[in-house]
Amino acid sequence: MAAVQLGFAEPFEKDAVFTIDEFPNKIGGKPLWLNPDHLLTAADVTCGICGKVMVLLTQFYTPEDDPPEAFHRTMYVFVCRDGKCHSQNWKQCIKAFRSQLPEDIPHVDASSPPERLLTDTRAPQCRVCGLLGSKVCSRCKLVQYCSREHQLDDWTQGKHKQHCSNSAEPHFGGASALLFPESELVSENEPEAPVVYDIETVAAQLQEQLKVNEQVAASMVEDDAEETEVEVDKAFLKFQKRIEREPEQVVRYARVAYDDDSTKVEPLWASDSGVPQPSDVPACPHCGKDRTFEFQIMPQLLTHLKIDHFARDALDWGTILVYSCSSNCQPTDDAGQPLPYMQEVVWRQLFSEQGMGDSAKKALEEARAREILQRQTAPAVEGGAAHEAR
Repeated sequence: MAAVQLGFAEPFEKDAVFTIDEFPNKIGGKPLWLNPDHLLTAADVTCGICGKVMVLLTQFYTPEDDPPEAFHRTMYVFVCRDGKCHSQNWKQCIKAFRSQLPEDIPHVDASSPPERLLTDTRAPQCRVCGLLGSKVCSRCKLVQYCSREHQLDDWTQGKHKQHCSNSAEPHFGGASALLFPESELVSENEPEAPVVYDIETVAAQLQEQLKVNEQVAASMVEDDAEETEVEVDKAFLKFQKRIEREPEQVVRYARVAYDDDSTKVEPLWASDSGVPQPSDVPACPHCGKDRTFEFQIMPQLLTHLKIDHFARDALDWGTILVYSCSSNCQPTDDAGQPLPYMQEVVWRQLFSEQGMGDSAKKALEEARAREILQRQTAPAVEGGAAHEAR
C-alpha cells in the first residue's frame, strides 16, 4: 500500500524566504501564488451564503511527473470563516483550486531573476488577503484591494486611514484579523501500526468503554438519567484508532499513481454517514477523467485557527476531503492559453451523532459545559494555569 503523508503545523522560521524551488505547504495567511501573472479573484472565492470573500485555509505544493504541464503544481483550499454559512449549505462555503506550470515556465525570460520570490507577483494583490487587487484606493492610488469589503476593513482595522497617501506605507500590508494565522505544514510518512487490530474486536472493546463513559457522564449531569443503548459508528472508531499513531496530524495526503489499483488509498472517514456517492464526485469537466482522492484536512487543524470553538456557530468539521483530476489535465481557454486555475471537488464530513449514542453524547457535552463554567468562575490557581482543551 502507498504511504500516506501526514502534515503537521509548525511556526515558520523567522525571515523565511520562499521561491518556486522551495515552495512551502502552509495553513492560513495570504496565498503564495504559483503563477505570478494570474491570481484568483474575490469572485472566484465568494461565499455563496453570506457573500463575503472566503480566506485561505491551506495550500499544498504537489508537483507531478506527468503530464509535463504539472511539473509545478499547487492546490489551494478556501473556506468561509462563518460557521453559520456552513450549517446552511457547506457546499457553497468551501472551494479547492488546482494551479500548475511546466518546468520551463513560459513567462520567465532570460532577464528574470533565477529564483522568483513567491511574494513577488506581476498581478496586483489585495493588501488584506492576497487575492487579485482589482480595486485601488481612490485617494492615494497606492494600494489595491480585491473587494469593497477588504478595503473597508483595511481603512479601519488595518489603519490605512492613518497612513493613506504615505508612500512609505507597505503596499502589501501585514496580517489581517480576517485571515487565519499562518503556519507551515511539515510532512512525514505515517508510521506503521504497532499491532494489527480487528475492527470488530476494537468496536466491541470501545463500545464497552463508551458504556462506562455514558454512565459516568450521566451521573455528573443527572442521577436519574435514562439508560439507552449505545450505538457505535465503526468508521469513527477506525478514525480514532488510526490517528492515535500521530495525534497532532492536521492533514493526510495520499496522492498516488493511478495506473496501479493496489496503491490507491481510501480516505479516513470520520463517520459511517455522510460518505459521498459517485455522483457527488463527478469526472473532470475538462478531460472527462475520474477525479480521485488526493488529501484530507483533519479536525485537529481547527485548533490552529484561533476561533471560538465553544461558540454555537463555530466553524467545524470531522474531515474535509479534496478530489482532483487523475490526469492533471491542462485545459485552455478560447484563445488557446492555459487556464491558470481548475476548480476541483471538495467534500465535508461531520462526526456522526450516533458515534457515541445520542444520550451519551448529550450527557458528556453537558458535563463538559459544567466543567467550562467551573473553570471560568473558579479563582486563579497560584503558581500555574488551568489546561484549556479545545
